[in-house]
Amino acid sequence: MVACHWLRGLPSGRERYTATAAGATFTGPLLTDVLKPTDPRIDPGVKNAQLRLFVTATGSDGYRATVAWAELDPA
Repeated sequence: MVACHWLRGLPSGRERYTATAAGATFTGPLLTDVLKPTDPRIDPGVKNAQLRLFVTATGSDGYRATVAWAELDPA
């Protein structure tokens, strides 16, 4: 597994997530900022094109989450 050390250089976002069950608070960059360098090419001529793209993130513990690009894109 490759560590993404460049993430440390991104600014922490305005959002804050608090894991109350674990009693811990985690902060970090917004996912949209992390994904900016990917610059997905979404064809405006295709209806709901952003729904065809997705992101899968895998944690160091092997947990995976997949979401549609449209759920992440603030536009």
